[in-house]
Amino acid sequence: MNPNLIILPYNPGDVLLGLQLALAVSRADPQRELYFLTGQEAHNLPKLFPCINKTWILPQSTLKAFDRSGKTTEGFNFLEEWLKSLSSQTFHLTVNLYQDIWGGILHSYIPSQIRVGLDFVCNSTPSIRGRALEHCLAIPTNRAQNPFHVLDLWAMSVNVQEFIHPAPLKNTYARTAQPIREKWNLKLPKENYFAIQPGAAWPGKMWPASYWAELCNMLINDNKTLVCLGAPEEIEKCQALEKLLSPQDSDKFINVCGRTQLHEIPALLSQVSQLITGDTYAMHAAALVGTPCVCLFGPSNPIETGPYGPGHIIIQTHLRYPEKLAFETPDPRWIHLAPSALYQLIKAGKPPNGFSVWYTSRHPTLNSQILLSAQGELHPFQVQYNLWNNILTTPELLNQIELPEELKDIYTECLINTESSKLSRLLEAEKSIGVKMSKNLLWEACVLGISSLPLHPLGNHILLRKKRTERFFQEYHYSSTPHLTLAGTNS
Repeated sequence: MNPNLIILPYNPGDVLLGLQLALAVSRADPQRELYFLTGQEAHNLPKLFPCINKTWILPQSTLKAFDRSGKTTEGFNFLEEWLKSLSSQTFHLTVNLYQDIWGGILHSYIPSQIRVGLDFVCNSTPSIRGRALEHCLAIPTNRAQNPFHVLDLWAMSVNVQEFIHPAPLKNTYARTAQPIREKWNLKLPKENYFAIQPGAAWPGKMWPASYWAELCNMLINDNKTLVCLGAPEEIEKCQALEKLLSPQDSDKFINVCGRTQLHEIPALLSQVSQLITGDTYAMHAAALVGTPCVCLFGPSNPIETGPYGPGHIIIQTHLRYPEKLAFETPDPRWIHLAPSALYQLIKAGKPPNGFSVWYTSRHPTLNSQILLSAQGELHPFQVQYNLWNNILTTPELLNQIELPEELKDIYTECLINTESSKLSRLLEAEKSIGVKMSKNLLWEACVLGISSLPLHPLGNHILLRKKRTERFFQEYHYSSTPHLTLAGTNS
């Protein structure tokens, strides 16, 4: 029986989400072995999931070195040689979640019966297999039109939504808690411990350091012992934070920054009652074990990449995202979130003024994540959740809309005479649609779908192109027709 394979050699937080998809695939197809291909940084994370039978580690640093030196041919040859053990085996299902050209090339070398995600047709033409993943790759065009968490999109792409369980490792460490507690000298009951991660990968996601110190003092005065997490490059930041605290409180600040391996962090976070963090790996690790998070989101989108599972709190600085998400520069709005206001949210559940606060929850009928305000109102980007779910998961939408006459005529001409010169009129007609549909997620997904089609034979390409464009007009008409929203009111 051919095994299944998930491909995601990306950052550790995304890999944790990918492993949750792998677990859902294993639950849906328990008779098959499951393999996982990841990167060097996250190489130990698949060990957290016993359902993973084998792990491959992609040598990304070597591929990047070929890229930097312009040695593309050598990079291809290296990848082909490295993939021999994988390409010698046929898989039942391959799911490529790696949104990078090397991911598509890599996928094209691996034989499988069912292929989902970025791929290359005949090793030359990029292809995106799956309507949900067309949507996923088109998202940056207009984030306000995306109501889905990325894990839910991935689950849609392989039809395993019902097998996605939030906090899948919640009970994993119940019997092994003592060694964890002894290692980090956690002698008090779990409710006495809070974890914090003051750093983040990008300046735009960071709350000011002096604010962290004020918040820590407030929590320590409230008889909490803090466990401070961070990556090795954040050691100085965490040490500086520790120096800002009162000397008599040193026993209430456990600084483990740089002293933990990535695969150890979920176990540690299972022994604290809450995590306060930015958009970090620790956030996803805490969600994995069911530890509630208070998450400080700057210019990131909490709908797409927030903590997965109910019971988390998200503070958002930008409800309407800027044209360019400037992760590289500090977010000026964080200066207005006073430590006392964040403390009141943690202590008494009082949302701070001037910020959007969201609570993670589950859709009432679909097994997927939604964000609600304190008043139970949906995040504005999710008001049309049901509509978008139907668009991505319904093979044939109810509205059978034909192409506009001028476009239909061009397709008819092209199908009668498949000379490549005929494509120029078609390209011009599609370009005019693109101008009218600027930043429309449905059209951008259609463009990605069209660009994924093999060019030869040309007649087949034009027929498939016509079908994908017809699908766009069906989706566009369907999305423009009044439908019931999640809240039960007309959108």
